[in-house]
Amino acid sequence: EIQRAAFEMGYRPDRQAALIRLERTHLIGVVFYMEQEFQISMMDPLFRYAEEQGYRLVAAGCVGNRSEMDCIESLMQDRCEGIVLIGTKLSAEYLEKIAEVTPLITLCQEVGSHSVDAVVSNDAYGISKSFEYLWEQGFRDIVHIRGDNQTNANVREATFKQCLADKGLAEESTSLRIYQGGQNPGDGARVADQILCQVSNGERVMPRAVICFNDLSAQGFMIRMWQEGVHIPQEIAVVGFDDTPIASEPYVELTTVSQDREKLASLAVKRLVEHVEFFFDKENHGKKWDAVETQVDTRLIVRKTA
Repeated sequence: EIQRAAFEMGYRPDRQAALIRLERTHLIGVVFYMEQEFQISMMDPLFRYAEEQGYRLVAAGCVGNRSEMDCIESLMQDRCEGIVLIGTKLSAEYLEKIAEVTPLITLCQEVGSHSVDAVVSNDAYGISKSFEYLWEQGFRDIVHIRGDNQTNANVREATFKQCLADKGLAEESTSLRIYQGGQNPGDGARVADQILCQVSNGERVMPRAVICFNDLSAQGFMIRMWQEGVHIPQEIAVVGFDDTPIASEPYVELTTVSQDREKLASLAVKRLVEHVEFFFDKENHGKKWDAVETQVDTRLIVRKTA
């Protein structure tokens, strides 16, 4: 806690100079949220590509009261030479402070920083392809369950709104088109209850299709609808995002947007290792690292829910 307080007050030890004097560890840290199935599924390719680059991966999971900041501090204490942050919820300002002493890269989350690299999926393409597919199926009452207030959630919502505008539906009330959800099954179930209540009260008819922020929220939405006797996709079609392992299970068969885990992991590890090697090169001491954002294609996988 003393270290964190000093850090937040602006104290910055010259970690680059200190580490150069020490024996290299060739450790890369990764911070992830343990309740997020997609993030867990990124572990295997990250471990493999780190090993190919001659590094070992050290994983730190956010769970319960263990925050991202706790995980980052732990990895820095373990002398990790760089850190991958999957789906970070930390601000760009805070990440830039950390990046002054440890190379960072964010994965699957844009941060808009000049000093922190990012490897992200083309979320906009995935949402637009989902919308177009549903529209081609003849569905017009399409709604979106958005995620938390993070960059990727904002990108997906903005793309959905643009899809509506392209079809001449921009003037419609967004309160019946976009629902505040989140990242977990409970968030999807809560929105299902909200829609069911609206239908029961005569505020709206049952929407014909829903595009969820991710597969977990889609699963919660579907389970709640099934419990109430709503048939999927006969009464409402459901599309997720991420293509998590459970999405392809025969008892789910979720139509979803696939993120390329292999390419995401490969690019993230490669770029972070480049940053680490730059950081440890004595000739670069005091020089600025120019961060870049790399985007990876997504694709729609059609299964039985839509």
